Amino acid sequence: MIPGTRSPCEGENAMKLSLRYVYSIPDRHGNARLYFWRGKGRIRIREEFGSVGFAERYDALLRGERSARQRHVPHKQAPQ
Repeated sequence: MIPGTRSPCEGENAMKLSLRYVYSIPDRHGNARLYFWRGKGRIRIREEFGSVGFAERYDALLRGERSARQRHVPHKQAPQ
């Protein structure tokens, strides 16, 4: 568990976070999604809460690194 946090799960879909700039927002299916939000749009944190990857991603976002990975968008082929 990350120091300074509370239990990540209370109930089925509830999360209580005490990390600065991290918010838990439910998606349209009720699944909790974690976002880093510090003024200029929110960035989804896909790593599992409490994992080493989550802590590394959170630290990178605090340092101002906007996106560690780029999302692949497939090219559309022109109709023939």
